[in-house]
Amino acid sequence: MISAELRDHYVVCGWGAQGTRMVQDLLSLHPPPQIIIICRRPIDEVVELPEHSHVTFVHGDPTHTSVLTRANAGAARAIVILGDAIEGDRLQTVDARTTLTALAIRQISPTVPLLAELRSEDNLAVARDAGVDEWILADHFSGAMLSQSIQSPGLSELFTRLFETGAGYALREEMVPPELVDQPFSRAIARTRPLGLGALAGLHRDDVIYLPPQEDLILKADDRLLLMQRMAPRS
Repeated sequence: MISAELRDHYVVCGWGAQGTRMVQDLLSLHPPPQIIIICRRPIDEVVELPEHSHVTFVHGDPTHTSVLTRANAGAARAIVILGDAIEGDRLQTVDARTTLTALAIRQISPTVPLLAELRSEDNLAVARDAGVDEWILADHFSGAMLSQSIQSPGLSELFTRLFETGAGYALREEMVPPELVDQPFSRAIARTRPLGLGALAGLHRDDVIYLPPQEDLILKADDRLLLMQRMAPRS
């Protein structure tokens, strides 16, 4: 039974192999957050479902607001919709369910951060109109990494280290510290390491990502730094 007082947790709608990796990464945080997984399939049919005291499974259809309410979706820190495909589903069917889930979530909360996995780039506009804030095209990213690796041998090791579960390195966003406001990006590069923020890779400003920006670009208070940080190894 999920407490009605639960707040600031993560909700995962749908399931798949990619969900296992995502949940493992979240559980590697200190302290680990509470995670609720909503899936149409019974728990005994869900492959690689993490067993952890901070993970709760809800059997139900996330396109229904009543099921989302059971997971306290309106009070979540963020919600992720995975492309939950059951045998025989077409790509369009999977993305259509993702869109319906997004619409149901927006009935519960118009502001909760919402990330979705999509199978087809053709469905981006529809997902955006349904209230999805950010999206991932898994097949698109896989193709891009293969292309980069074949052009520059050795990059596959970089991708492996960057995306290693619960260890290795991670890309994170941080607001620009007050002492770096009005400083050029070139100075910020040298100052982020002593501040313990990590290696500065780029800048996120007004929904645009610069990798990297011009060195003389002056940082603003509402900019977000893109940093590569070494993750603490799990004990």
